[in-house]
Amino acid sequence: MTDNEIADPRGASGMALSLRARIARYREQAEYFARLAEGEPVARIRDQWKELARVYASLASGLENG
Repeated sequence: MTDNEIADPRGASGMALSLRARIARYREQAEYFARLAEGEPVARIRDQWKELARVYASLASGLENG
């Protein structure tokens, strides 16, 4: 296993995803959830989308920073 790979997380193909790919995916998900929040008229649900966006951005940052 290289520094850019994590052994267990797997993509749809069953292959280990590279660390960079995981970080990029988490950032994409964070952006997606933020967009959903922007268009959500129900405050409680909007807040939940925002929280998911924050969590995914935090996951990406945590992986990026080691």
